[in-house]
Amino acid sequence: MDTLFIGSDCWWNRKSKFCTHPVCFRRVLARNSSILTINRYRASVPFLLVATSSGEWLGHTVQLNVQVPQYLAFDIYSDLEKMPSWSPWLRSVQVDPKQPEIATWNLSARGLSVSWRSRNTRVQRPHIIAWESLEGLPNRGSVQFQKKGDECTQVELTVEYKVPRFLKVILSNSFVGKFVERTLLEDLKRFRLYALQEYAAQKRTVKNEATNE
Repeated sequence: MDTLFIGSDCWWNRKSKFCTHPVCFRRVLARNSSILTINRYRASVPFLLVATSSGEWLGHTVQLNVQVPQYLAFDIYSDLEKMPSWSPWLRSVQVDPKQPEIATWNLSARGLSVSWRSRNTRVQRPHIIAWESLEGLPNRGSVQFQKKGDECTQVELTVEYKVPRFLKVILSNSFVGKFVERTLLEDLKRFRLYALQEYAAQKRTVKNEATNE
C-alpha cells in the first residue's frame, strides 16, 4: 500500500514523498515547483506526473508568429521524426512505415521516461495537424498554421491531457497551468528558430543554383 492516511486529512505517498491530499498537494506545488520542473531544460511538464487514463480533459493553447512561409512551417512541423531536433524533452519520434499516420513518442529527462502512441486525426496541408493518443500518456491536440504574410505564419498549438478531477481545478487556476503554457511556448520558440534556419538554408540553395545557371 503506497498511500497512508495520517490523521483525518493527509494522504502521505511513500513513492512521491509528499501528501496527495488536494489541499496539501497545492501547498507542495506552491513551495517546490521543481517537483514539476525539468530544470535541465527550464521546462515544466506537470502532465507527465498527473495524466491519467480516466479523468477530465485539461487543455492549454499558445501561439507564436514564425517568419517563414505557411507551407514551410507546416512541412517542418509535420516532419515528426525530426521534432527532437528542436524539442529537447523528446528523445525520439518513430513514424510507423506501414501506417504513417501513427507515431511512437519517447520522452526522457532527468531519469523520467514516458512513451505513447498517437494517430493523426486530421492533416490538411498547410493549415492544420490534429492528433490523439492511442495508448500510453493520454493526450490530444492540434497545431494550426495561419498565413499572416508571404513570409510570416501564426502557429497555434493546443494540447489537452486527462487529469484526476480534483487536480483539474488546481492545474487550471494556479501557476502550474502557466508553467505548462510556458513550456509549450518555449517549444514553439525553438521551432521558430529551427524553421528560420531551414528557411535561410533554402534561400541559400536557391541563390547558389541561380548563380550557377
